[in-house]
Amino acid sequence: FPGVKFFKWALILSFAVPAYIYAYSLTAFFENFGTLYSILKSLLGPGEYNKSIPKFDGMLGAILSISFSLFGYVYVLTRASFHYQSQNLIELGQNLGFSKYKSFFTIILPSARPAIVAGLALVAMETLSDFGAVSFFGIATLTTGIYDSWISFDDLAFANQLSFFLLLFIFAVSTSLLFGIIGTRYRDFPPIVESLVPLLFASIGAGVVFSVFAGFMMLQLAFVHFMMPETKGISLEELSKKLI
Repeated sequence: FPGVKFFKWALILSFAVPAYIYAYSLTAFFENFGTLYSILKSLLGPGEYNKSIPKFDGMLGAILSISFSLFGYVYVLTRASFHYQSQNLIELGQNLGFSKYKSFFTIILPSARPAIVAGLALVAMETLSDFGAVSFFGIATLTTGIYDSWISFDDLAFANQLSFFLLLFIFAVSTSLLFGIIGTRYRDFPPIVESLVPLLFASIGAGVVFSVFAGFMMLQLAFVHFMMPETKGISLEELSKKLI
């Protein structure tokens, strides 16, 4: 399509702008008597434009700011997957009589799923560690909690505990995504998980395998119930007293 060479490189430039810069710019553009108001006033004359201008603050503003900043991870990996896909996949769809639309969503897009998941994993890690955008919009996250505990309340021990929970959550997410990518068919790599399950069934029996999986699930539930504190409606001082 027209402009494809431009957008191929321009979309990568999102990496150059941090999420908090998007947050400041988004708020300044759409706020009352902001940039958009000045543009409308200069074009249409004086008027009550603030009522019609959408406001992007709070959770919505943080989502948009972080999305604009981090979507490049998914774009780069997904585009590389599409670019290096075998021509045989396209010919397969044509031989089956699929339209271009159906071939894309039935054959090509599922083949790029590992790349999409890998990009989303990077976005998830960056989102968990973001501080500027969520702090600007006043959203309470683990990163803002760590900062407040250390700087505002001078409680280094509680900040260390929150950091440990953050690292633990990142490790759990990374591990689950890793096994999800390994178990997905991608190019010539064998589906390891799918290959191991029949071997385990034949060697130790299906009942033992499912019992082990169920045991790990119960351990996760027990860990969350007994080890992870309830934070809803609890201040940092009360949470600090529970953990220390």
